Amino acid sequence: MNLDSLPSAPSRKAELSRYGKLDAAMEAAFSEIEELAAQICETSVAVITLPEGPKGKDRQETPLATTIYQCVSPQKGLFIVPDLAVDERFQDHALVRGEPSLRFCAGAILESEQGLPMGALCVLDCSPRRLTAAQEKALSVLARQVITKLELLATRQRLHSSEERFLSFMAYSPAACWIATAEGRLQYASPGYYTLFGIKEADVTGRFIKDLFEPELTQLYLENNRTVLRQQSVMESFEPGVRWDGSAGEFLSVRFPITLPGREPMVGGIALD
Repeated sequence: MNLDSLPSAPSRKAELSRYGKLDAAMEAAFSEIEELAAQICETSVAVITLPEGPKGKDRQETPLATTIYQCVSPQKGLFIVPDLAVDERFQDHALVRGEPSLRFCAGAILESEQGLPMGALCVLDCSPRRLTAAQEKALSVLARQVITKLELLATRQRLHSSEERFLSFMAYSPAACWIATAEGRLQYASPGYYTLFGIKEADVTGRFIKDLFEPELTQLYLENNRTVLRQQSVMESFEPGVRWDGSAGEFLSVRFPITLPGREPMVGGIALD
C-alpha cells in the first residue's frame, strides 16, 4: 500500500513536517529505545521506521520494516506477523528470501496526538515466533515513548523557529529593547540597545545597569523599574540618557511588567531617541 493513498496522507505529511530533522541527541534516544525493545522482546533487532519522516545523520529506514508498516498502517495498535515466509504479503521480500532470512516481525504503530499513523516501532527476528502478553505491552509503551520524543522534537523546532524570528526582528529594529530584573540585572539587550548607548561589550546579559550607566541615571532607571512592577502597569516617559557619541539626550521610554508563573518578576523596556 502506498502511504499517499491513505485518506489521512495530507494530514500525516503536515504532522511529520513539524518534527524537522533528528539531532544527535534524538538519534541516540531512538537507538536506546530500539535496543531496549529488542532486549525485552528477545529479538535480533528492533527499528523505528518513520517513512517520509524526520531523518538523522546516522539513521536509515529498514526496507522490510517500512514495507510491513505500509501494509498495516491503516490499523492501530499492535501488529504481529508470526512467520514472514508464509505470509504472501512479505514472503518474496529480499530480506525474507535472502540474507538475513528474517521470519518474524511485530510492531506498534506510532500514533500521533491527533491519531495519525506516523510510523512504527518494529522488532524483527530470524525465527518464527510470537510475543508474550508482557512483551506486547512493553512494545506499546515504548512506542508511546517514541511519540513523546517526537513531540519534544516538534516543540524544540517550534521554539527554535520562534527564537529565530524574534532575533531577526530585534536585529533590524531601530529601538533599544531590554529585559531586566527590578534590581537592574539585564536578562536581554537588543542590538539597538548596544548601538544607542554605545556599549562596546559583546554581551551584557547578567550585568547590572549600574555597571553601564552613571549613578544618577541608574537610580532613575531602577526607580522606574520598581514603579512598573509595583503598579503592574505600563509606564511611558521621557528619560535622560547618554548617546553612543557621549552627547546627552532624552529618550522616549516605554517600560512594562513581565510576570511569569514561578519566575522572578521582570521589566521589559523599549527606548527611542
